Amino acid sequence: MKIVLAAATAVVLSAAAGHHVAKQRPERATRPMSRVVTIKSLQFSPARIAANVGDTIVWRNEDVFSHTATASGVFDTREMKQNTTGKWVVKKRGVFNYACLFHATMKGVIEVK
Repeated sequence: MKIVLAAATAVVLSAAAGHHVAKQRPERATRPMSRVVTIKSLQFSPARIAANVGDTIVWRNEDVFSHTATASGVFDTREMKQNTTGKWVVKKRGVFNYACLFHATMKGVIEVK
């Protein structure tokens, strides 16, 4: 009888232990951030940036020329004259190649996780 009782207790305890599930913390959501790309000397700097959905990309034109930051069908800052900015709020994941419509050698990449 003692062996049966001990075995039954062991089964109950192991079953209870198996049903105990530690609560996992929910994945921490990142807060949207502003990520700045400076335009100077006919270059985007940094030329490649990482961002998250919800972030705002801000292009700050410190060059003497007007520029755009354009990814066809995705975003277009339109003309940014000297000392002005353009913005894009990231809405989806992916890798987005962009360029200046006025200066084809100016290129950048935004990688959205």
